[in-house]
Amino acid sequence: MYYKNIQDISTDGNYKFNDLFITIDIDWASDEVISYTLEKIKNKKIAATWFVTHETAILQDIRETPNQELGIHPNFNKLLDGDYSNGKNIDDVIDRIMNFVPEATSVRSHSMTQSSVIIDSFYKFNLTHDCNHFVPYHSHIELSPWRHWNGIIKVPYFWEDDIELLESGIFDIEKIKNYQGIKVFDFHPIHIFLDQNDMANYNKARPYFNDLSKLKKFKNPLGGGVELWFDKIISL
Repeated sequence: MYYKNIQDISTDGNYKFNDLFITIDIDWASDEVISYTLEKIKNKKIAATWFVTHETAILQDIRETPNQELGIHPNFNKLLDGDYSNGKNIDDVIDRIMNFVPEATSVRSHSMTQSSVIIDSFYKFNLTHDCNHFVPYHSHIELSPWRHWNGIIKVPYFWEDDIELLESGIFDIEKIKNYQGIKVFDFHPIHIFLDQNDMANYNKARPYFNDLSKLKKFKNPLGGGVELWFDKIISL
């Protein structure tokens, strides 16, 4: 298996079914929680794409780690709720993140929020890869990237940690390994840190995301959760 970045994907079939694309939505996690995942990436010396939500010191550590890509993870939900604290329009929301991740070429919106207007704004900011389509591997649909009419490459993904928990929590590494389509994974540092095996536990931990000593008390004591799944996937 070979690990690559989202920015490496083209529509000319340059990816292979044994290529793995690890993506990580940092989702406002603390630096300590993000670092927990980054150390695993460093130890395995694999490529990963990080979708960034906020400016923080650990971004430089990610930049300095070989084969890492920083993309953006803009949150348009506040706009939909009539809240302009994150920007008064689509361009503002994107520009705010691009100011501290100016090298970004890949994007996944928080909640996968998308529209033709939003993707035209992505193009305006020179983003080249849009990862806003989730189609689960058990759909038996063979996924591949395609080019949007404005030129942006649309990259679908087939596996996400929290959705696996919500749907079944049954992790079948052989099915995942043998899947015949582009293999793009989506992980969240908070789920890896907690070795999450229950979304109810995650919701209880929410008030303590920035209090590491209290957050540790919510770590899955049984093992076998998202951390184990992540370790298996980055060891293929």
